[in-house]
Amino acid sequence: MHKQAHEVISRVLKVMHIELEHGFYSNFVRLGNYRITLHSDGVGTKSIIAQEMNRLDVAGWDAVAMNVNDVVVDGAKPLVLVDYLALPKSDPELVRQVLKGIEDACRYANVLLLGGETAIMPDLVNYVDVSCTVLAVKLFNTEEPTKNDIVIGVESSGLHANGYTLVRKSLLSKYSLSDYIPEIEDFLGNALLKPTIIYSNLILELYERKLIKVAAHITGGAYTKLKRILPSDLDIIIEPPEPPRIFKFIQKVGNIDDYEMYRVFNMGIGMIVITSEDNTDHTVKVIERNNLKAFTLGKILEGSGKVRIKLKDRELVYS
Repeated sequence: MHKQAHEVISRVLKVMHIELEHGFYSNFVRLGNYRITLHSDGVGTKSIIAQEMNRLDVAGWDAVAMNVNDVVVDGAKPLVLVDYLALPKSDPELVRQVLKGIEDACRYANVLLLGGETAIMPDLVNYVDVSCTVLAVKLFNTEEPTKNDIVIGVESSGLHANGYTLVRKSLLSKYSLSDYIPEIEDFLGNALLKPTIIYSNLILELYERKLIKVAAHITGGAYTKLKRILPSDLDIIIEPPEPPRIFKFIQKVGNIDDYEMYRVFNMGIGMIVITSEDNTDHTVKVIERNNLKAFTLGKILEGSGKVRIKLKDRELVYS
């Protein structure tokens, strides 16, 4: 699907005689002296759990978070956004919940909400679907990683907004959202519905201070997303921390192997930044000053564009 979309984009640009600047997560066009991008993303099937728990504010928050987190990795500052809500029937209370989450996230990320669209489509949707589109301007240039650069991970709050189709298949046929799960020391619904961390302010600060070369948002595709930032002659070597309880529980109940877990879930790391050895300590301090945990995960070494995750008893290789 991505290949088809890129082909259409290329044809349109050729007809319009416009040059495109490719980022790792977004593409940019020039408007006068500015490089701008539009980026769209949604919450996916996490909104089903949010609706069942009457917590659609989380879906609103996450719709903003997924967008701003994606654009900042390319050194772009999110400026304004619009939202899109699709519902099976008119429900002012559900809309109020979603908009409250969007408002809170916009305030946190310093983004202006310009407007949006609410569509009532009973023949098309069964649950609330929430997405946003953000306009961002590129402020900082990224750099390709080089040999011996350091890989630093920033904690996630939980699943964020990815992997919920697999989670629902694995867990919700056996457990209720209201069940207290001793293994995770929480109610299942609470553990699954933790809001996505908004990293945009942190990442922009790290770029502004010239502490990092590039960042990667660990979302759909999880650790395979790191291949986007890797030159073809280097590998990224990661020794991940112990995953939070919720991921261990999903893996156990769903009988999911390690390779699939690190391909689908963030496993406790929501953002990865690449920095030089000289800037490692300062980068960690800035992350911690933003009230987030930092993990020194590994290094960039000679290779062939692979992501290599070293677990206690095996190595996972994504090429």
